[in-house]
Amino acid sequence: SVVAARARDAHATTVALELFERVDVRIDARDTHGAETPSTSTFDVDVDRVAYVGGAVWALDWCASVATGDDAGFLAVDARAEPHRAHATEALGRCRGDGVVQIWRSSDDGLELEGVIVHDGGCVSDVRWSPCREIAGMERVGEEDVGALAASRGDGIVDVWIVPRRASTVVSGGHGVHVLPVKCAFRGKIPRELGAVLCLDWNAAAPGRLAAGTTGGAVVVWDISTILSAVDRKGDVDPAYPTFVHDLGGAGPVRAIAWRPSDDEENAYCRTLSQHQCACASDFTAQPIVIDVRYQSTCYDRARGQCIVPALAWVCARDYVAGFDVGDRSAANGAPGETQKLTAATAKSPVHQFCHDCHECQQTAITYIDVPGRSAVWCLDVRRTSGSAMVACATANGVVCVKPARHLPLRVRKPKAHPFEVCAGLKAYDVEADKALERNPVEPPKCFDFVTSRRNVVQSGDELYPREGYAKPGSSDAPTTAQHCVRWRRGPSDAAWWLASAGDAGFLRVQRFNRATMQDALDEHDRRNWAHSA
Repeated sequence: SVVAARARDAHATTVALELFERVDVRIDARDTHGAETPSTSTFDVDVDRVAYVGGAVWALDWCASVATGDDAGFLAVDARAEPHRAHATEALGRCRGDGVVQIWRSSDDGLELEGVIVHDGGCVSDVRWSPCREIAGMERVGEEDVGALAASRGDGIVDVWIVPRRASTVVSGGHGVHVLPVKCAFRGKIPRELGAVLCLDWNAAAPGRLAAGTTGGAVVVWDISTILSAVDRKGDVDPAYPTFVHDLGGAGPVRAIAWRPSDDEENAYCRTLSQHQCACASDFTAQPIVIDVRYQSTCYDRARGQCIVPALAWVCARDYVAGFDVGDRSAANGAPGETQKLTAATAKSPVHQFCHDCHECQQTAITYIDVPGRSAVWCLDVRRTSGSAMVACATANGVVCVKPARHLPLRVRKPKAHPFEVCAGLKAYDVEADKALERNPVEPPKCFDFVTSRRNVVQSGDELYPREGYAKPGSSDAPTTAQHCVRWRRGPSDAAWWLASAGDAGFLRVQRFNRATMQDALDEHDRRNWAHSA
């Protein structure tokens, strides 16, 4: 496994990254005379590192809370080789064979592979660290453990592993890596007619409540604290069926799911909503819908549409952002009524901010947000603060970008939206011409260049691929620039702004943003929109 890329080190040479090799990305930009050019980006990056993980990454998550002496964070990464790298929903539930989830340690000193988790589920469709280290009915996570990691395996099983830290320097696996001796604390399964689990999310307000979206178009929930896990004679945990099942009725695969956060933990009403309501996004709904697990119905039953919605994240307790697929699968033509208007707007602005206000009993799109590179939005993540939140977006065209956002009420029709700004991603690189291409080729490139906030920045509204053609699917030997995952590091003591992203080419990118510039951007966004949200 070798991928060629421009490391942009002191010599700006092209390097071939071996499996698990790490390299620093040069942050500054220089002109042809070697002089540093000033940054035009709002968000400055202090640290920018890349590791090659060996395959297409479709699952990525930071551990929310773990105590280390050097304020290190831990990342769970699933890197896929053939035949599972394409993330085909019809193949989930039937995958077999050995699979590996990588655990990376990120600190100010650098990126380091902590170890790997070996399983027999073929691949993993999603990984999520539990925000709680103690869950009733499940073995407690120890002080020396990283945390509890939920993984939806390719064979249809959902495991919750207690992941330990590396206990020794003795290599226990191939490629010089350590195999971590995880313990399966819980195992779940779903009825066969619901398909397989595609996405996961833990409820931070209700410890042990795990939601999942399925390929068969259903939302299921396990209340681990109420499930008595049986153990067979071999010591393995018997799979448990979910405690809540809601079929969306032909909505297609549920590709994203997120529990509603609470803006006021002291308010019993807000806390109850965050414990029981989650938003989900699927293939054939005009927009995401919100489900209350106390009832067998959706809060708002919207008209069925033809837009694929792969990404979803809550900005606050009342607003969420959704990312749409504007590629050839979206079928933006021929949809009637409101759905046709929505898909027409989606073709230009693939990220929408929705307001979900239970008091006003309606749900309306209020903001249409343009994304640099114009493409399918594969992932959205939000780091919430006391004021505005910071949204991160990853697209199929190879762009990773960020922007501030906050709650805006339904009466506001034209809010002052801050645009997305590119901070990471990939562009095709022409080795012979020694330059990054302005537009990515339809065929997978042979070499990549790392986009930074100061160099090769994609302008808002530009398309990275020619309009007459779509990017062809990648393979293990010829990956594309597509970015599939983006995650903020968050936790009770996380003062630094760390962002991780990864995609088809197998590059795990970890960046630390300048804290002052991030806070300035959030404060400015608050001032510009305070009158609207008051």
